[in-house]
Amino acid sequence: MLNVKQILLLVVAFAFVAIDAAFSQSNTKIDSLTAVLNKYPKEDTVKARLLIELSRASVKIKIKEGMAYSEQALTILENFNAPELKADALYTKARHLEAMGRNKEALDVILTTVDVYKSLQRAKKMIEVYNLLGLIYGNLLEAENQRNYYDRALNLSEQIKDITNKIIALNGLGNAYSDLGDRKKAIN
Repeated sequence: MLNVKQILLLVVAFAFVAIDAAFSQSNTKIDSLTAVLNKYPKEDTVKARLLIELSRASVKIKIKEGMAYSEQALTILENFNAPELKADALYTKARHLEAMGRNKEALDVILTTVDVYKSLQRAKKMIEVYNLLGLIYGNLLEAENQRNYYDRALNLSEQIKDITNKIIALNGLGNAYSDLGDRKKAIN
């Protein structure tokens, strides 16, 4: 029978293996997308979409490169009427800004996407925006706004049965209620 110390070592070892596997998958995705992008000759919405996917894959791994991909996509999209793609590029840019600790800039960028996703009725993307807004407001130590946006994300994720984003919203709500001093709601 394993003792507590051995169990903890196994848990830590498993966590490192899981993190390493996720990192490897992200790098593989980045490498694959980069290879496709390098062979793609046109400056069109397809290339912009590739750049946005590269930017998403680069969040928290290659922050500066990911931000550059978002910027390149936005430059290409200036020549096209593609509001959702532009909002996608702005969303990924905001994620990179948040990861860099540039929360006020991230807030300015992400707020421009809200109306676009609402008008296009993109519930899943609205949930992602609300969760990111909750995270940014949490970083800015604005717990009431943090709670407000995580609450919106939770409600919308329950409506469309999006479990992953529901978990993110619940975690964020717990943090917000803790920051607001309401331990009972935080625990719930």
